[in-house]
Amino acid sequence: MTVRAEDASDLVKASPFVIQIGDRTYKGYMTRSGAKKEYAGSFRVPNHVKGKVKLKSVTLSDYIGNEQEAVVSEK
Repeated sequence: MTVRAEDASDLVKASPFVIQIGDRTYKGYMTRSGAKKEYAGSFRVPNHVKGKVKLKSVTLSDYIGNEQEAVVSEK
């Protein structure tokens, strides 16, 4: 999964995210690629877990202490 983001004061290298698969929730971290200005993350899904993968939230922070959680809502 990837998230594209940029900020004038530069964003930190890692951002926590929350995904949902079926009725289960998982947390992880995405790592930022400076050149592409995007975060990429991967995770292992246990064999017994089935369902659609949905990004629920990602928290972005910059180097001067600002932090914003982006919550993904379903339409």
